Amino acid sequence: MNPQTILSITKNSQKVVDSLDTKSLNEFFKFLDMYNRSILDPYFIFKKKINLPVGKERFIYQILQEQVTEIGVLDTYPLKLSITSILLERNRLTEYIKSIDFVLSGSEVKKTQNTQSVIFDMISKAQHEIIVLSYLYIKTAKVIIDALKVAGERGVKLMFLGEEENLMRIAKGWEKKETQLPQYFVYDPKDSHQTMHAKIALVDRSDLLITSANLTQSGLKSNTEFGVRIRGNICSQAYDLIQSLIEKELFTPFFP
Repeated sequence: MNPQTILSITKNSQKVVDSLDTKSLNEFFKFLDMYNRSILDPYFIFKKKINLPVGKERFIYQILQEQVTEIGVLDTYPLKLSITSILLERNRLTEYIKSIDFVLSGSEVKKTQNTQSVIFDMISKAQHEIIVLSYLYIKTAKVIIDALKVAGERGVKLMFLGEEENLMRIAKGWEKKETQLPQYFVYDPKDSHQTMHAKIALVDRSDLLITSANLTQSGLKSNTEFGVRIRGNICSQAYDLIQSLIEKELFTPFFP
């Protein structure tokens, strides 16, 4: 098969994927299975054999005509293989970045977009691990701390990264006798002029919030703050970056 033919099949496959919904694609695949290495029926017969939305039959028929070989045989295998490849790549990307949503704080913000509501949702869905990296932790954010404690009680591993003073505030929310105590990593830069100003929450390495809001009552509710929530396998990169900072000892274990 020459490069020009391959390019034509790829373009046609992309057109089919972009034009048909899931149900129609399944119907089209049934047709391809049935008619591989067969003679393409005249259009009026083809329409009766395939169940496609009105207006799509002619478009698909024209694409099939391009798959007819020089000896008049409809070879559907290359087209099916190409469409399958496109769908697999699309599914892979969907898993990589499932969703991106903007998150805001402020009195005019809808509840579904509110930073505090989003953090609650992330914590409630956590199954294995929650990592919080924040410039400022204040006791007025007790509702978040309480939610994190509940997650810890159901076995979720908790990790806090920040400056010593702020980690001490967080540690006061946990009794030493509790079985699921958080891990703490204190910001320990070699340059005294360096400061830690990042604010992120990472859940199960697949749900990430990057925000300008601190873990304070004003940061979560009243201040005008902006952030983005990303869900998907891409979030594991954030975990890798955090681990690399720990390995480089920018954050070191802390035992309040």
